Amino acid sequence: MKTKNIILFTLSFFLMAGIVSATYITEGVNNTQVTVSVQDGTASSNTSSSSSTSGGDGVITDECFSNVQYKETRENDLRYGAYTTFSFTSDFPVYEVQVKGLKNEHDVSVRVEQLRNLSCRLTDKPQAGIYRYINIFSGVQQDGVLIKFKISNGWLSSGTVTLARWQDGAWVDLPTSIIGSDGRYTYYESESTGFSSFAILERGGIRLPTPQPTVVIPAAQVQPIVVPQPTEAEPPNRVSEILAVLAIIFFLGAATIHLLKKRCKP
Repeated sequence: MKTKNIILFTLSFFLMAGIVSATYITEGVNNTQVTVSVQDGTASSNTSSSSSTSGGDGVITDECFSNVQYKETRENDLRYGAYTTFSFTSDFPVYEVQVKGLKNEHDVSVRVEQLRNLSCRLTDKPQAGIYRYINIFSGVQQDGVLIKFKISNGWLSSGTVTLARWQDGAWVDLPTSIIGSDGRYTYYESESTGFSSFAILERGGIRLPTPQPTVVIPAAQVQPIVVPQPTEAEPPNRVSEILAVLAIIFFLGAATIHLLKKRCKP
């Protein structure tokens, strides 16, 4: 943050009293005034300073300790009418919070907590698919908050992703828009009027069941199925058939000759 310095020198010559005075004023977030007076060859100085309101030494949270999975606090200075960025390096879905200052403030703290379940301060869950429960706290007075978060692409379905804020005893959906995506995540931005407990959720999506792993049986355990093949019929014994036919013909021939001989006798 740059400080604009205005140097004002006031030289007052009091010929009768022999007094010369000079005043140096630094104007910015911190105002410092130094006055040097020379009177009768003797120099003296007076320094005074004033500072703007500090954001405090930290952020107080009333979340149950056992329900906080990850937490991270960042500090920065706020400027009146401008958004100040608080970036979070942990593996949070919320990776950036921007706060619009109502006045110039030093050492403002913003705390983000990723929760294991619904905040222990609340009793009602949102009627939607829940990605994460988040707390975002700060003791600073602000004029608007922008919250940027990311969701794993593997979790998304066909619904609408929204950041919901717990406000006045109910879950309120915040204006949320997509700001980018890559091979792993889709990135979103939501506008909030303050800090509270939040839920990253998806409304209206069809959540597909988790695919079950395929069971593979090792080849050594697979028993082959033997299908009996039909056996070919043995060819009939043709020699036996021929001999039988010849025997019948011989018998019939012998019988015929015998009958003819009996008829020929007187």
